[in-house]
Amino acid sequence: MLKDQKGFTLVELLITVAIMSIIALAVCGFLMTGARSYSEANSDINVQQEAQLAMNQIADVLVDATGKVEYVCCNGSQEQTVCKEDELTFEPDDKLLLLYQGEESGDQDYCFLWDKASESLYYAETDAKEQIPSIKEPENSGQWALLARRVTQFAVDLSQFEEKRVVQITMKFICGDREYTTSSNVTVRNRAVP
Repeated sequence: MLKDQKGFTLVELLITVAIMSIIALAVCGFLMTGARSYSEANSDINVQQEAQLAMNQIADVLVDATGKVEYVCCNGSQEQTVCKEDELTFEPDDKLLLLYQGEESGDQDYCFLWDKASESLYYAETDAKEQIPSIKEPENSGQWALLARRVTQFAVDLSQFEEKRVVQITMKFICGDREYTTSSNVTVRNRAVP
Protein backbone atom coordinates (compact mmCIF):
# COMPACT_ATOMS: atom_id res chain seq x y z
CA MET A 1 0.00 0.00 0.00
CA LEU A 2 1.12 3.48 -0.79
CA LYS A 3 1.27 5.85 2.13
CA ASP A 4 1.31 9.24 0.33
CA GLN A 5 -1.71 8.94 -1.92
CA LYS A 6 -3.04 12.36 -2.86
CA GLY A 7 -6.47 13.05 -4.37
CA PHE A 8 -10.15 13.03 -3.55
CA THR A 9 -12.35 10.16 -2.70
CA LEU A 10 -15.59 9.53 -4.56
CA VAL A 11 -17.59 10.61 -1.50
CA GLU A 12 -15.73 13.94 -1.32
CA LEU A 13 -16.36 14.61 -5.01
CA LEU A 14 -20.08 13.83 -4.67
CA ILE A 15 -20.41 16.17 -1.68
CA THR A 16 -18.57 18.94 -3.57
CA VAL A 17 -20.79 18.52 -6.66
CA ALA A 18 -23.93 18.59 -4.47
CA ILE A 19 -22.83 21.76 -2.66
CA MET A 20 -21.89 23.48 -5.95
CA SER A 21 -25.27 22.47 -7.44
CA ILE A 22 -27.12 24.01 -4.50
CA ILE A 23 -25.11 27.23 -4.81
CA ALA A 24 -25.66 27.35 -8.62
CA LEU A 25 -29.42 26.86 -8.18
CA ALA A 26 -29.58 29.64 -5.59
CA VAL A 27 -27.64 32.04 -7.85
CA CYS A 28 -29.85 31.15 -10.86
CA GLY A 29 -32.96 31.69 -8.72
CA PHE A 30 -31.76 35.15 -7.70
CA LEU A 31 -30.90 36.01 -11.31
CA MET A 32 -34.27 34.79 -12.60
CA THR A 33 -36.17 36.72 -9.92
CA GLY A 34 -34.18 39.86 -10.71
CA ALA A 35 -34.78 39.49 -14.45
CA ARG A 36 -38.52 38.91 -13.91
CA SER A 37 -38.78 41.94 -11.61
CA TYR A 38 -36.89 44.08 -14.13
CA SER A 39 -39.17 42.92 -16.95
CA GLU A 40 -42.34 43.67 -14.95
CA ALA A 41 -41.05 47.08 -13.85
CA ASN A 42 -40.00 47.92 -17.41
CA SER A 43 -43.43 46.90 -18.70
CA ASP A 44 -45.14 49.05 -16.04
CA ILE A 45 -42.95 52.02 -16.94
CA ASN A 46 -43.74 51.60 -20.65
CA VAL A 47 -47.50 51.52 -19.97
CA GLN A 48 -47.29 54.58 -17.70
CA GLN A 49 -45.18 56.44 -20.25
CA GLU A 50 -47.61 55.58 -23.05
CA ALA A 51 -50.52 56.72 -20.87
CA GLN A 52 -48.81 60.00 -20.06
CA LEU A 53 -47.91 60.67 -23.69
CA ALA A 54 -51.49 59.99 -24.80
CA MET A 55 -52.88 62.26 -22.07
CA ASN A 56 -50.39 65.00 -22.97
CA GLN A 57 -51.34 64.82 -26.65
CA ILE A 58 -55.05 65.16 -25.88
CA ALA A 59 -54.42 67.95 -23.34
CA ASP A 60 -52.21 69.89 -25.77
CA VAL A 61 -54.95 69.91 -28.40
CA LEU A 62 -57.72 70.66 -25.88
CA VAL A 63 -55.94 73.59 -24.27
CA ASP A 64 -55.93 75.50 -27.56
CA ALA A 65 -59.44 74.52 -28.70
CA THR A 66 -61.40 77.41 -30.17
CA GLY A 67 -64.53 75.65 -31.44
CA LYS A 68 -67.01 73.26 -29.95
CA VAL A 69 -66.04 70.02 -28.22
CA GLU A 70 -68.19 66.90 -28.55
CA TYR A 71 -68.11 63.48 -26.94
CA VAL A 72 -69.79 60.92 -29.20
CA CYS A 73 -70.33 57.27 -28.28
CA CYS A 74 -71.16 54.65 -30.92
CA ASN A 75 -72.36 51.06 -30.91
CA GLY A 76 -73.11 49.57 -34.31
CA SER A 77 -76.00 51.66 -35.61
CA GLN A 78 -76.49 53.67 -32.39
CA GLU A 79 -74.78 56.99 -31.83
CA GLN A 80 -75.22 59.33 -28.89
CA THR A 81 -73.58 62.68 -28.08
CA VAL A 82 -73.23 63.06 -24.31
CA CYS A 83 -71.56 65.27 -21.73
CA LYS A 84 -70.47 62.38 -19.50
CA GLU A 85 -70.62 58.60 -19.21
CA ASP A 86 -73.68 58.28 -16.96
CA GLU A 87 -75.88 59.83 -19.68
CA LEU A 88 -75.31 56.86 -22.01
CA THR A 89 -78.28 54.63 -22.78
CA PHE A 90 -76.19 51.78 -24.26
CA GLU A 91 -72.74 50.20 -23.95
CA PRO A 92 -70.53 51.85 -26.60
CA ASP A 93 -67.96 50.05 -28.74
CA ASP A 94 -66.29 53.27 -29.88
CA LYS A 95 -65.94 56.70 -28.33
CA LEU A 96 -64.97 59.90 -30.13
CA LEU A 97 -63.68 63.14 -28.68
CA LEU A 98 -64.16 65.74 -31.40
CA LEU A 99 -62.59 69.20 -31.30
CA TYR A 100 -63.86 71.59 -33.94
CA GLN A 101 -61.72 74.66 -34.49
CA GLY A 102 -64.23 76.52 -36.62
CA GLU A 103 -64.17 77.29 -40.34
CA GLU A 104 -63.06 80.89 -39.93
CA SER A 105 -59.89 79.90 -38.09
CA GLY A 106 -58.60 77.77 -40.98
CA ASP A 107 -57.14 75.35 -38.46
CA GLN A 108 -57.43 71.59 -38.32
CA ASP A 109 -60.23 69.79 -36.52
CA TYR A 110 -59.03 67.02 -34.21
CA CYS A 111 -60.52 63.61 -33.54
CA PHE A 112 -59.60 61.10 -30.84
CA LEU A 113 -61.08 57.62 -31.21
CA TRP A 114 -61.15 54.90 -28.57
CA ASP A 115 -61.82 51.49 -30.10
CA LYS A 116 -63.05 48.99 -27.50
CA ALA A 117 -62.34 45.90 -29.63
CA SER A 118 -58.64 46.65 -30.11
CA GLU A 119 -58.29 48.54 -26.79
CA SER A 120 -56.50 51.28 -28.69
CA LEU A 121 -56.65 55.06 -28.82
CA TYR A 122 -56.30 56.75 -32.22
CA TYR A 123 -55.81 60.32 -33.40
CA ALA A 124 -56.71 62.09 -36.65
CA GLU A 125 -56.65 65.61 -38.04
CA THR A 126 -59.12 66.83 -40.64
CA ASP A 127 -59.76 70.08 -42.44
CA ALA A 128 -62.78 71.97 -41.18
CA LYS A 129 -64.74 71.07 -44.31
CA GLU A 130 -63.91 67.34 -44.28
CA GLN A 131 -65.90 64.53 -42.71
CA ILE A 132 -64.67 62.64 -39.66
CA PRO A 133 -62.56 59.66 -40.80
CA SER A 134 -64.31 56.30 -40.79
CA ILE A 135 -64.14 54.56 -37.43
CA LYS A 136 -64.40 51.07 -38.95
CA GLU A 137 -61.03 49.33 -38.74
CA PRO A 138 -59.05 52.47 -37.81
CA GLU A 139 -55.73 50.62 -37.80
CA ASN A 140 -56.15 49.78 -41.50
CA SER A 141 -57.75 52.99 -42.73
CA GLY A 142 -54.59 55.07 -43.06
CA GLN A 143 -56.46 58.09 -41.67
CA TRP A 144 -55.95 57.33 -37.99
CA ALA A 145 -52.61 57.42 -36.15
CA LEU A 146 -52.19 55.07 -33.21
CA LEU A 147 -51.82 57.05 -30.00
CA ALA A 148 -51.85 54.29 -27.35
CA ARG A 149 -52.45 50.56 -26.91
CA ARG A 150 -53.90 48.58 -24.00
CA VAL A 151 -56.49 51.29 -23.23
CA THR A 152 -59.30 49.34 -21.58
CA GLN A 153 -61.43 52.37 -20.67
CA PHE A 154 -61.74 55.90 -22.00
CA ALA A 155 -64.10 58.48 -20.53
CA VAL A 156 -64.63 62.20 -21.08
CA ASP A 157 -66.67 64.52 -18.86
CA LEU A 158 -67.80 67.74 -20.54
CA SER A 159 -70.26 68.74 -17.80
CA GLN A 160 -68.05 71.66 -16.70
CA PHE A 161 -67.04 72.75 -20.19
CA GLU A 162 -69.64 75.45 -20.78
CA GLU A 163 -69.31 77.08 -17.36
CA LYS A 164 -65.65 76.62 -16.40
CA ARG A 165 -64.04 75.49 -19.71
CA VAL A 166 -62.83 72.29 -17.99
CA VAL A 167 -62.72 68.88 -19.66
CA GLN A 168 -62.02 65.81 -17.53
CA ILE A 169 -60.42 62.83 -19.25
CA THR A 170 -59.92 59.42 -17.66
CA MET A 171 -58.13 56.45 -19.22
CA LYS A 172 -57.41 53.01 -17.85
CA PHE A 173 -54.49 51.01 -19.19
CA ILE A 174 -53.79 47.37 -18.49
CA CYS A 175 -50.63 45.33 -18.86
CA GLY A 176 -50.78 41.72 -17.74
CA ASP A 177 -52.52 41.72 -14.38
CA ARG A 178 -51.73 45.35 -13.56
CA GLU A 179 -53.93 48.35 -14.20
CA TYR A 180 -52.88 51.95 -14.50
CA THR A 181 -55.47 54.73 -14.41
CA THR A 182 -54.69 58.27 -15.45
CA SER A 183 -57.02 61.22 -15.15
CA SER A 184 -56.62 64.86 -16.01
CA ASN A 185 -58.67 68.03 -15.81
CA VAL A 186 -57.79 70.17 -18.80
CA THR A 187 -58.72 73.84 -18.77
CA VAL A 188 -59.32 75.26 -22.23
CA ARG A 189 -57.62 78.65 -22.68
CA ASN A 190 -60.04 80.09 -25.19
CA ARG A 191 -63.77 80.58 -24.88
CA ALA A 192 -65.25 77.94 -27.17
CA VAL A 193 -67.47 79.14 -30.00
CA PRO A 194 -70.58 76.95 -30.30
